[in-house]
Amino acid sequence: SEDWLNYFENHAENVSSEELRDLWARVLAGEIRKPRSFSLRTLRLLSEIDAATAKSFESFVSDRITDDNLLKKEALEGAELIESIELEEAGLIQDVVSSTLQSNFKVDDNYQCHIVDNGFIAIITVREGTTKIGYPFVKITRVGREMCSLLTSRNPIKSLEKLSQHFIDKGVAEKAIVAKIIEHNGNQIRWLPINELKASSEEARSE
Repeated sequence: SEDWLNYFENHAENVSSEELRDLWARVLAGEIRKPRSFSLRTLRLLSEIDAATAKSFESFVSDRITDDNLLKKEALEGAELIESIELEEAGLIQDVVSSTLQSNFKVDDNYQCHIVDNGFIAIITVREGTTKIGYPFVKITRVGREMCSLLTSRNPIKSLEKLSQHFIDKGVAEKAIVAKIIEHNGNQIRWLPINELKASSEEARSE
């Protein structure tokens, strides 16, 4: 729209950093390909953000679980905690310390949980008696999601591996297979294994 272009021009013309100029170029290209991809709020943030904050955010969300959330760390402290709070103050993430949000998955009668993500799947074998598993997450705001699309692509294999490892480390899962889906017909899925994760021998002995 003309209003969007005017807003873009007013904010982009004073950018001096090469890294941020590149971000603005990607915004314009993305908006041309798909109108309304970037809100005026995101443009305003881009006009205020510095290259260091952008790089910090890119690193922070590089291993996000989905496009709108990332696994919450149990003990944030020191420089990492300060960095997280600064990203929250910038409006990129939400409730990084106080969040009680959790995403849950059902477990079938064979004590397996299947998590599908963009053509890939994690088949997680859980401890007997487990009926559901879940992970605590920090929400990425709309502005943050739009920034993500400019900075770094999410890797579904990496996301599934991180999530599977979380459940193994927590002791609720025994092993997990991350695989590529080669055929999906109703409830039937054929897959090709990529990686297998297991609890360490020390963890197994402690159970």
